[in-house]
Amino acid sequence: MKKWSRIDEISGIFRDPLILSQILLKQETIIASKKSSFHEFSKNLLENSIMNAKDKKLTYFTSKSIDEKLLIRGLTFGNTIVALVLEDTRSGSEYLGSAAYDNLVREIYVQNPVFRFSLGRVDFSILPSDLKNLVMKEVVETKLNEIPEVWIGRYIYDIHIDQMISDKGAYMYVFLGRDKFNKVYAVKVIRDKTVDNKPLAVNGDETSIYEVMRSFLNSLEASLITKNVLRKSLVRFGYDDTYADKLLFYRKYISRPRAMILLKNTYTVEEYVETPPVILEDYADLGDLAGRVSRGCLNYRESLFLIVRLSGALAIIHLLRLLHMDIKPQNILLVKDDSENYGYAPLLGDFVGLAHLHDSKTELKKVTPEYADPVSLLKGEAGFDYDVYSLGATMYYALTGRKIRGRVLMNMVILKNLYGMSVPIKYYLLENTDMVPYLNRIEALVNRYRNKEIRLNEAVEDLSRFTDEIDEAEIRESLKNVPEEYVSVLRKTIDINEKNRYSDSFPLWLNIVDVIDKLGLSNLLPTQNAL
Repeated sequence: MKKWSRIDEISGIFRDPLILSQILLKQETIIASKKSSFHEFSKNLLENSIMNAKDKKLTYFTSKSIDEKLLIRGLTFGNTIVALVLEDTRSGSEYLGSAAYDNLVREIYVQNPVFRFSLGRVDFSILPSDLKNLVMKEVVETKLNEIPEVWIGRYIYDIHIDQMISDKGAYMYVFLGRDKFNKVYAVKVIRDKTVDNKPLAVNGDETSIYEVMRSFLNSLEASLITKNVLRKSLVRFGYDDTYADKLLFYRKYISRPRAMILLKNTYTVEEYVETPPVILEDYADLGDLAGRVSRGCLNYRESLFLIVRLSGALAIIHLLRLLHMDIKPQNILLVKDDSENYGYAPLLGDFVGLAHLHDSKTELKKVTPEYADPVSLLKGEAGFDYDVYSLGATMYYALTGRKIRGRVLMNMVILKNLYGMSVPIKYYLLENTDMVPYLNRIEALVNRYRNKEIRLNEAVEDLSRFTDEIDEAEIRESLKNVPEEYVSVLRKTIDINEKNRYSDSFPLWLNIVDVIDKLGLSNLLPTQNAL
């Protein structure tokens, strides 16, 4: 249970013997002198407090340890402790409010001694006016849906939540947390509802949470792949299984969940606040690739260092017949690693939760316009080459600090005209005024395809011509200082015609390794020391 913001002030009034006796005399007893562990007492208190809060009642509790050395008294409302007094006869100390709460969490909860406790329902009307006014004010200000701030400064399971990292994700709230050994984690809580207000963890369809959890199950499966499974997967794709030994090293660069806790298929608000669905991951202490590029573009050597690791990791994912489907700079996490050439290791994270791909394509589930393949958007489906395109567009951004602007405009128009999505095209054009002349032409093309006036292959040919016209000169200028061997590989990753693109990430990885060797930069390849 969490503590209220005014717990110290309210506890100071609550401890008055006259007020305690008044509450004790007028309470409605629910449980009397029940013997249990502290954990069981806490569970009983929470369940009864939540039920009483629905009737707009407070819960009064008193609990004394079997050895009579500890006495705890307090008031709760819902999942929140309003007032708390702890008496420790061993030291003759009395703790109020936050001090009592910290003692309960850090010592008594861990020791889990046996208590006798009593619970009662308390109507607001019996409280003295000064206490009543404070409590009523807090009730008005405090709502059960204070999500996600409700967890900051308290424990989720055994992890203390220090601060918010992000509440902008479509499916996740992300916090900085630490365990009792002071190890830091990224604590990901599945949202109560999506950013577009569709129910997710709270009162959502029972399959909704699983679809989110599956993304972490996929990353776990890929990061723990065995050499034997990798060999079989290579053979199934028609590749040489002797590469399994080298490729196995690249498991390191797939983000791996450290713990996943899912107690229910769907939650009430009260259950969600107390026992939310959580995933623990290693904290990316150096941020993500987007943050890294904001401080300066990568030179081609550091870019090769990144792409060989990421393409190898993605090759493992594809060989397991899994798609990532949302590769972008924000989903490439950077963790400090002194064994690596540049002092960090990249981690490919935040998969879209898809089942294994048994056909060549699957329905397109999630789109980031800056890094999405326009042809896949037209078709509404994606294959392994979709991830290849996204990785290529991401590495182009890392090298140049630029997005492929014509492709971005194409994707925005496709999302607006084919899928009816609200897309900020006007704002994009304000920042990219030289793109304005192309808008009407791209819209006309997309509308003709939507109205079945042209076939897909014709639309792709026209998109390819637009790409050459809009982006080619800028791409050529941006990559002029990059070795041609590397440029040719990058161009193949982002080719609009999927027939000319790498079919999956394994041949991309092979080509990048070959480029690194040709350039005499084999020291950029992962070594056993780095793994």
